[in-house]
Amino acid sequence: MIPTPYPGERAATDAQRQLTLEYFDAAKAHDTMAELCCAHELKVADPKAVHFRHSRFMLASVLLSRIEYGTDARVEYPDLSDYYTISLPFSGTQELRQGQRVAFSDSGHGIIISPTQPVYLEMSGDCKKRLVQISRAALERQLAALLGRQISEPLVFEPGMAAADGPGASWWRTIRHLEMEQGFKQSLYIAGPLLGQVEQMLISGLLYGQPHNYSAALRNSGRQVAPAHVRRAEAFIRARAQEPIGTAEIVEAAGVPRRTLYDGFKRFRGTSPMNYLRAVRMEGARQDLLRERGGGNITHIAMKWGFTHLGRFSIDYKKRFGESPSETFKRP
Repeated sequence: MIPTPYPGERAATDAQRQLTLEYFDAAKAHDTMAELCCAHELKVADPKAVHFRHSRFMLASVLLSRIEYGTDARVEYPDLSDYYTISLPFSGTQELRQGQRVAFSDSGHGIIISPTQPVYLEMSGDCKKRLVQISRAALERQLAALLGRQISEPLVFEPGMAAADGPGASWWRTIRHLEMEQGFKQSLYIAGPLLGQVEQMLISGLLYGQPHNYSAALRNSGRQVAPAHVRRAEAFIRARAQEPIGTAEIVEAAGVPRRTLYDGFKRFRGTSPMNYLRAVRMEGARQDLLRERGGGNITHIAMKWGFTHLGRFSIDYKKRFGESPSETFKRP
């Protein structure tokens, strides 16, 4: 069943909604969202009033959805470890609590849920919203490309997102346009080579338009080009990350005194050469765990990337990626 359009929205077609679900049962609503996002708890104010509607379509790795529960609902996520979710109500309200951060959301204010922390989300019974889900890997990959370096800490957005004006409103207008385009059979944005570029545009727009813990570094990267000795050191680190290299070897490859190299990394990359090396190694280990899950060995992969203290590796890995190495390794 195709949901009736929300106020101000055009009618949707079968082509526009690649999947549409409607339930009057809280358990089925829970199972649908667990499959879409992750394990969570759903509590509804009135089980008899549940009227869950969910429609969605994929671009390439970005998922666009419409969701409503029909009654006051509270959702608790232990951690959206693999995804960032951005939502904006058509009607009604929602309130996000994540750590010490609180964000209120209505038709003029969206919210962003970042991984690595438990999430508590309250939705009013009349809340009908558009939701965008972007993979953590895609966001971090694009951020690293824009910065010209690997990131050293998880990307965390400010949870409140202005949607009535400014960059946030511009971003949501783009989302609405892409959704509308799904109703046209010969649209450039349903399938084909443009989808990857469209997704990069959406992700870059979010990174530039919404404040986060890398915003200052991102602004600086657009104005300043790292000096040659920093870029030489980065290239050396990436090429030799699986080898037992240390500060002396990196300094030699950069061709400048140690203090000059460290000052350059601090100014242009916001980290030290050794922390950059550790980030490259951690990302390499994660990619191997994802690629070889079920057919490899965690200890072997950790040692391959220079992590000899497995307990420390597990702690740092979970802090960075929001899950343990074994959890990554055991994914289906």
